[in-house]
Parts: sequence; structure tokens; C-alpha cells
Amino acid sequence: MYTALPLLRDLKEVSLGPANRTDDVPLDVQGFRDTLEKFASRSCRDSDLEELANNCKRLRCLDISDSPDVSDAIVEHILKFEHLEELNLCEVSFLSEEALGRLLEGLCDVQVFRCGDTQKDLENLLGCGKDTAKDTGASSVSSPSPRSQRLKIFGCADPRKQHIDLIAQFSNLTSISLSQVNYPLTLLKDLKYLVIFKISNSRFMYVNELLIAVGNRLKCLNIVNVLCTDYDFLRANCVSLICLHLCFKARSDLILPPDYSEARPAPPDFPKVEFLQLYIRELLAAKYILFGFKKLTRFNLQIEVPDYRIYLEHILDRGDKVHLEEVYWKNVVIKFYPNVFTITTFHSDGTKTVHNVLERTEMALRNREMKE
Repeated sequence: MYTALPLLRDLKEVSLGPANRTDDVPLDVQGFRDTLEKFASRSCRDSDLEELANNCKRLRCLDISDSPDVSDAIVEHILKFEHLEELNLCEVSFLSEEALGRLLEGLCDVQVFRCGDTQKDLENLLGCGKDTAKDTGASSVSSPSPRSQRLKIFGCADPRKQHIDLIAQFSNLTSISLSQVNYPLTLLKDLKYLVIFKISNSRFMYVNELLIAVGNRLKCLNIVNVLCTDYDFLRANCVSLICLHLCFKARSDLILPPDYSEARPAPPDFPKVEFLQLYIRELLAAKYILFGFKKLTRFNLQIEVPDYRIYLEHILDRGDKVHLEEVYWKNVVIKFYPNVFTITTFHSDGTKTVHNVLERTEMALRNREMKE
């Protein structure tokens, strides 16, 4: 794919997955240097960022999350993008604490007037006359830069307190993705446009105060391997969600009610959720969670069971899941239509087979026969 890039022209968006690249396969953007607006890569290198920074002046969105081969040198390249609206460095764990600080300070670009600066400096900073400047009586004044206000989507790994302070200055953020969090995120509670939030590989104790403040306005919540995630807490504080992702390698990371194997809550847990992704290593826990979602249209299930039919038997007839349109399980996709549904299996060689097309009434009859 990298060797084919020079053949492409006038691209606005390039997205590249993980790749085992050799040193003689560089990123070449000359064919779309004047048109590229979005770039994503899971195998980004320092040289890639340098190539982009020197050539793609219109770049608005940069996503290099999960890229393992980058260093602190990328900071200076990223700061050359003057029109960034989206920046995702989530899971880029090789970036040092100091480098992340320099990046955030550069993106904030906050001007500060300190004691010792001249009266004329203060007047220029405030954009006002001498009398107004005197009236402030302040030793330091900060004003947000256009760059910090332009940023809408941001993600990073291992943010410390000083980093969170700076992220809080991106007042127009609508989406945040953070991993390896080691400090409470309460300072982000004043981000009034925040509607999408992802946290991974962290502890729930660092996010609960933020969710109390903003949970009821969130539309999408993505929790991945967050230790001691309290399911009842999410039910109480995130009632406006439309999209929810709950993914855990260890079942013990998710705290459910003690009697979850028998309990069946009467009201819907998340009354507005239409899209649910669930990865959990326990069948009973998965069944309990699914019971509370009444308006699902799409359901992505990743669960360690030997056969998807063991879990999906009661879903196929949908029961109270009358809005369900699609279910995903590993390489299987089930699509529901008014009177029929299809079960499609995608194979590793690129082929697919539709191995069942049954009317709902026939499936219900088969289910009853199996139970009998």
C-alpha cells in the first residue's frame, strides 16, 4: 500500500492500518499534498510526520493512535499543522511526559502577561487602551488562541495533572480519548460541548467525578479495560447515551450487582442506547447486561463462547428487541428484516457464505421444538 501511494492523486483522506515496513518504504504524499485533509495510521513513524508537516498544509485531522515507532520528535512536526481540528495520540505510550507537555502548550499557545512586562505589552495583549489596561490590576492575563479553540477531537496516553490542566483549555472539544490515566479527570467537567468520551487501561476512580458532571449529556461512552468499572454507577449517571462500548479482558474489572445472575431490572438500564458493543468473558454477565437494552438497532458481541448460537438463540427471534437490525459476533453477521433474517459468515480467504435465511415464525417454531 505504501509503495502504491505515489500513484494516487488528489486524495482528501488516507487511512493506513498496522504494517511491517522496511526503511526503504517511505510515506510519499506528493500526489495529494495540496488536497489531503485527514491522515490516520497505525504504523506511523517520525519521518511520516515530517513528510506530512512539510507538504500537507491543509491537514485538519491526524490520528496516529497505537503507532509504536514514534518518538518525542513528532511534537515539532505536529505543531506545524495550523488547522488541526482532530488529534488522536491515544495509546502512543512512547511519547514522554515532557514532550506531551510541550505539545499541549504549543496547541494552547496561551499568551501570558507577567509582572515586569511593559504597560504597552499589556495594552497590546488585551487589545484595549491604557486606562482599561490599568483597570485590570492583574499580574497575568491569558487568552485562548484560535488554535486551541479550533480543536474538536483529542486523544493521548498517560496524561498527568499538568496535561489535564492544558486539555481543559480546549473549550470546544466534543470528543476525548484517554488511556493510562493516573489522575482524576475532574478538571474536564467544564467542557460544555463534550459528547463522546473514551477511557482505556485505567482505573474507574479517576473518571467517576467527571461522569457525575457530564455523564447525562454524553452520547457515546467507550470503556476499555478500566479497573473497577461500576455498572450501576453508569446506569445512574449516563442516561442519555446512544452508543455504549463495554470491553474487558478480565471479567473482574466490571462490577455488577451481587445477584446479577438472577436479577432482572424492571426499567431499561440505558433507555436511549441504540448501538452496543460488549466484550466480556462471562456468559451470565453478558446476558444480564443485554437484558437492559430495549432500543438496540446494532449489537456487536465479542464473548468467549464456543458457538454463537449458544448465546444468540433468544436474540434471533428478537423477543423484546424489536428494533434490532444487525448483530455481529466474530466473523458472523446477522441481519434482521421484517419477516426474515440472514446469517452470513465471512471466511479468512475473503469469501462469505449465507448459511441461513429463515422466517421468524419458522425460527420461533424451531426454538420451541428444541426446548421440548
